[in-house]
Amino acid sequence: MVNFVLCFDKNYNEVAYLFLHTLIKNVDEKINIFIIHDNPDSFLDNIKMLQAHKNINSILIYEFKNDLSIFPGITHGHISEATYYRFFLDAYLPHELEHVAYVDADIICHKNPIPLIRESINNLKNTNYIISAKTELVRGNKNELHWDRLPLIGNRYFNAGVMIIDFQKWNKNKIPEKLYSTLQKHYDKLIYWDQDVLNLVFDDNYLELNKNLNFDLFISTDQNNLSPEEHFGKNALEEMSLLHYTGSIKPWTVRGSFNKKATYFHDAYYELFENKYIIKNSWKISSLMELLKGIFKLHIRNLRYPFSFIYVVLKSLMKKSN
Repeated sequence: MVNFVLCFDKNYNEVAYLFLHTLIKNVDEKINIFIIHDNPDSFLDNIKMLQAHKNINSILIYEFKNDLSIFPGITHGHISEATYYRFFLDAYLPHELEHVAYVDADIICHKNPIPLIRESINNLKNTNYIISAKTELVRGNKNELHWDRLPLIGNRYFNAGVMIIDFQKWNKNKIPEKLYSTLQKHYDKLIYWDQDVLNLVFDDNYLELNKNLNFDLFISTDQNNLSPEEHFGKNALEEMSLLHYTGSIKPWTVRGSFNKKATYFHDAYYELFENKYIIKNSWKISSLMELLKGIFKLHIRNLRYPFSFIYVVLKSLMKKSN
């Protein structure tokens, strides 16, 4: 049975619930879900609804209680301190688990991932590798900033949004201790927080993950009008499984919504919540300017329900800030 692990806080409850909904809708067998959360009570109603689904074997949620005071502060709104929770998997997950599939909350399940995950697990068993992850950047690429600032020996840097983990090897090799000590040693060099630390610890010693288990839907505002089919090709779209909105521009922001890649998120959100859009604003003035820019540049035409979108954005701007 495949074990999925998510780490998030209450600010990501809605997004994480959306991922889990799309996951259990697409898998064809029972799965286990493990969640590490800052406030489990805030997610209990969602768990009750998920537990009723035929494809759920069990859902366990753990309250995160470790001290993060020495960890680098989070400086971007799309990242929370929960990004560090996976450093402590051994403190919460049952130690008898053989393999886990760690998945970021900002992912949409588009197609059953179980066959590809099983393939990754079997491949890991036949190697000395501890994790399987998808390469994000290779040394020699025009952007070599990772190697300029981090003492990486290897030639690959992976995206940590989806990882297949051999949990027995993870614990046997004391990975949590290595992550903690590496973070302390390179504290001032970290830009991508836990992902930098994970890459420093494994340093190119990982098994390449099938790209369809971490299909990159990076949103670029200068490509808003480019459809996914035009960007990736029809064949690629038929094979993709777990869709990852990497980068700082998310589909639940105003400027991210104008990109045609955001359609996967909005369609799934509408199906689950029966609301056409969700908009989360960090900076209201900026969001208003992005709305006006999207209308002026006609990016609003990329949306299925443009008038509903305008209404939802304006309504979000009138809400009191936390």
